[in-house]
Amino acid sequence: MKKAIIFSLLLFLSTGIIHAQSNTTGFLIDLSVGGVKLNSSAYNIGLLTITPYYKPTDNLSIGVGTGLLMLGDNNIERVGMPIFAYGRWDFLTNKRITPFISGRAGYGIITEKDKHTYVMIDENGKMTRGEVDKSYSGGLFGSFSAGFLYHLRNGRAWSFALGPKFQKMTAKDNIGNEPDFQSNYNNLSLSLDVGFVF
Repeated sequence: MKKAIIFSLLLFLSTGIIHAQSNTTGFLIDLSVGGVKLNSSAYNIGLLTITPYYKPTDNLSIGVGTGLLMLGDNNIERVGMPIFAYGRWDFLTNKRITPFISGRAGYGIITEKDKHTYVMIDENGKMTRGEVDKSYSGGLFGSFSAGFLYHLRNGRAWSFALGPKFQKMTAKDNIGNEPDFQSNYNNLSLSLDVGFVF
């Protein structure tokens, strides 16, 4: 996790240097709000990302990004960090309001561990105590959204979009000498994204 954070900081700084030298680069800071999970057995996805991007044409933006990923319902259950490729296609680029479609695809890093104490009582009333080691790992991350940019001055804009997000997560339980028990979560949710482009 520390290596991923250092990589993200270096990416942010290097892209900032490029951005200072060219009008064909930019940043998108994006926050997902009001998420609704689309599969009942998994978690809702909250997301805060920063995406440096490059514009090879007026319509197309491509880049790589990272951020903070939160899985949970009423409470935050797991925290991770996605690293992804980004693409956006803008329509009506010479207008104040620019509709677009965009997507992200990559890997969501989740490296957390928990320990739980359990108590078992057999049919003879004998009580046994033990510990469960639980570890979590990430997997495929992706999102698709459609929305619009509301342009301000000096190349800045507000971004509003709606779309689904996907994050795969694996949980493993290790109870004493028993073999690991593995659960797979295909987290899928729909949320509004509010962002700022500069």
